[in-house]
Amino acid sequence: MRIKTLYLLAIIITLSYTATAQHELQNAYMLKENPAIIEGMTYDPIGKNFYFGESTSKHILRYTSAGRSAGFIDAAKDGMTSVLGMSVNTKTHHLWICGATDTGTNKVMCMFQYDLSNGKLVSKLPDTSGKAKLFNDVTITDDGSVFVTETYSRTLYTADPDNGVMTSYMEHDLLRDANGITSCGDTIYISTSRGIVRINTENKNITSIPLDEFMIAGIDGLYYYRNSLIGIQNVFFPVNIIRYYLDNKNQKISKAEILASGHPSFVIPTTGAIVNNDFYFMSNNNIGTEDASAPNKVNMKKVKPVKIARLALMN
Repeated sequence: MRIKTLYLLAIIITLSYTATAQHELQNAYMLKENPAIIEGMTYDPIGKNFYFGESTSKHILRYTSAGRSAGFIDAAKDGMTSVLGMSVNTKTHHLWICGATDTGTNKVMCMFQYDLSNGKLVSKLPDTSGKAKLFNDVTITDDGSVFVTETYSRTLYTADPDNGVMTSYMEHDLLRDANGITSCGDTIYISTSRGIVRINTENKNITSIPLDEFMIAGIDGLYYYRNSLIGIQNVFFPVNIIRYYLDNKNQKISKAEILASGHPSFVIPTTGAIVNNDFYFMSNNNIGTEDASAPNKVNMKKVKPVKIARLALMN
């Protein structure tokens, strides 16, 4: 998702890791839409399709697992005015998207729920409190609960489908600048400006899970994979794709491994998706190419085709 200026502090942070082996980075495919500013990505294992949020058109682009364009969902017609993180509920085959609507007087953060069997809108769940400023990323736990990070208020939101609204689940200082979010079972992991936190949704217990002698910060997309977390660290440079290994109880980080670092194709990669034993992510997304003088336009001198990269993950 979009880099927040509040992250860009005048602090020099030196990151070290227990391993620095580079994995082979492959170019998977390229999006045919150009220009395109992409701010969200996920994978549907049922339909075997990737989905991408295109910021200017508010189209949810659909690509096959082989990287072929397969149409789009027109979210603009459903009132979506911004698009960020997204995730698929595989039990209902629904796509949940972090977005916003414009009431004419103010911008309201809102979650959009789509049925992937037909691409139709199921529901829109707004924040009726008026406190949310940015719904950033979303995860869905095993029981179907939807959790959303709100970057500016140190608050985790959850969906209340019975009442058709988003509600505050937890407000905590450990959720400062909350961004990427992922889950395993009913346990949630969230990247913040001060590292990764873990939330047990059975009792709402929240704890930080640091790695001794290492600074974990600046992670955007975050993904659970086989007792580990894959993170895209893009605030401090060089940009790194990092795997954080968890202990047997998934409660602490035991070590970290750099999967890719400072690749020439990296231009603020943000989010990705795990497909089987591969990690797909956007090498570039054209964030920062917006034309300030023309809404929903880009500076064609800066925009480039969006490339999707692939990393094979070791067990």
